[in-house]
Amino acid sequence: MSIFYDLIFLLGMIVYLPVLLLRRKWHRDFFTRFGRPLDALRRGQGNAPTIWFHAVSVGEVMAVTHLIEMVHRQNPGHFLVLSTVTTTGHALAQARLRGICEVCYAPLDFGFAVRAYINAIRPRVYVSAETEIWPNLISHLTARSVPVVICNGRLTPKSFRSYQRFGFLFRPVIAKMDAFCMQTEQEAGRIQDLGARPESVSVTGNLKFDIAQTGADLALPDIGFHENDQVWIAGSTHPGEEDIVLSVYKRLLPRFPLLRLVIAPRHVERADGIAQLVRGHGFEARLFSENKPGRPLDGAVLVVNTIGDLRSLYPLARIVFMGKSLLGKGGQNILEPAFYGKPVLVGPNMQNFQSITDQLLQDKGLVQVNNKEELLSAVERLLANPDEAKQIGEKARAMICRHQGATQKTVEILQKFISS
Repeated sequence: MSIFYDLIFLLGMIVYLPVLLLRRKWHRDFFTRFGRPLDALRRGQGNAPTIWFHAVSVGEVMAVTHLIEMVHRQNPGHFLVLSTVTTTGHALAQARLRGICEVCYAPLDFGFAVRAYINAIRPRVYVSAETEIWPNLISHLTARSVPVVICNGRLTPKSFRSYQRFGFLFRPVIAKMDAFCMQTEQEAGRIQDLGARPESVSVTGNLKFDIAQTGADLALPDIGFHENDQVWIAGSTHPGEEDIVLSVYKRLLPRFPLLRLVIAPRHVERADGIAQLVRGHGFEARLFSENKPGRPLDGAVLVVNTIGDLRSLYPLARIVFMGKSLLGKGGQNILEPAFYGKPVLVGPNMQNFQSITDQLLQDKGLVQVNNKEELLSAVERLLANPDEAKQIGEKARAMICRHQGATQKTVEILQKFISS
């Protein structure tokens, strides 16, 4: 099985290599994923029992941060490791979890690579976020009697069909896994259909609802705005959406002269290009990293080019538009701005957060638009009717509060394996 799978994975890597290069996912630390020396992990670990967490990228890292913090508090004698795949996820994990866990890149799913990682980390428990199932890694972990737990598990219809298509690879592996903490009953049913033992499956809810207040307590003047400015944040934007937002902003300014715009692209490496786009629309652009405390923006559009700071800006917003929903596909996490009681607008493409979107729409805690003209109309309406905007934000926050508690439920399941 291992040699056969290694060959399949190698072929997949060869096919995927041009994508890695074109999307700039190949980075200087990529070769560590082949199991190159992991001395830092060994040095930090000492003789302490280790819990290995895994989160692919920014969204997953944000989901498990509170979980890792809680596990750390309850198990102070344990060494914690978090592996990620993307450079942005890695950077966010280092910023958010400094002093709590060691952050590294995850192994590629070759037998020799996962063996090197397991030998270095020597995990007591392995915890993976959102149904990341790597056959070689999980097979080697279970062969060494290391419990494997999925936390915040989800299976979209698309990923469910993919796992079904390659059931000959995944079904035997899934059957060996120890616990599945799934977000919904529907997803719990799907993982059982893929081979999970019913007694190993629990519905714990979505970790992303358990949002903690940010430690940063910013005021508008701290980032260059005036106290009476009306801040519109376009968060996690996708290519092409910035142009739409800027066009809408330009049309709204004559009626709302105190309106100010913040654009935070999903991929911060696009920030310089967005700044050029801002200037092309006739506005001054200011990069967040260059925005010194107290320095007035004087009408400039603020472009966020740092990782992890968007969350601290949401409390300052009057309105939030969440990107990758008008022109991209799948949407982005809308829970953080909603948690702060902000009226959130999204486009029609929220497939990756469909259940959350449906719940918020049902509770009238979200505004969904289909195109630029509808976005213009919605923002204009909410600016002109602050009471309506406030009600939408309050309904969104109330829905989030009703669904909190997944972290505690997940920790209770994890402790059974950590303590055994």
